[in-house]
Amino acid sequence: MKQQTRRGLLRGLCALSTVGFAGCSSLSNNAATPTPPHEYEHLRQTPTYRSDDIGLRLPKAVPRVESPNNADLIVLHGNPTISTEKVVTWLADERRVALLGDRAQQSWFRWTQSEPYRETFGDRGRSQTEPAPHLLVAAAMGTSVTTSPFSWADLPSNFELVQALEEALGEFATWTPA
Repeated sequence: MKQQTRRGLLRGLCALSTVGFAGCSSLSNNAATPTPPHEYEHLRQTPTYRSDDIGLRLPKAVPRVESPNNADLIVLHGNPTISTEKVVTWLADERRVALLGDRAQQSWFRWTQSEPYRETFGDRGRSQTEPAPHLLVAAAMGTSVTTSPFSWADLPSNFELVQALEEALGEFATWTPA
């Protein structure tokens, strides 16, 4: 049996105390720990079309498509020139439609008051928010439509817009019409 020398014993105690201090010092460090990059659980599974007239930059993880007909999420300018019939068709096909800009709510109201909308969906989709949203995301399930409006005090950053799209898709994933 090997006998511990005094020097070996002291070396072991010093090593243990250093480990203990290292643990304590990391606990007392008040610096914010960096947050891991957002994964965009719902967006990265959603083929997305973004119209050319908006400056939204989508993360690389988000699959992009060149045509709204191939998209599950269609992001448009808040005052689009798209026909109401086309929007109703997209919603009826259970695609999500997002309107971005100051006129998003006005465009949504115009669509919901149209004959094609009223013939296709049982609700009137006229939930008004104050202030008017910068981003309004709509989704349909059967003959019900729901919206997720997002407003910010100032113009939203690209990150805030992408986060809002992710949040809306998450809400829609768990939505069951009443």
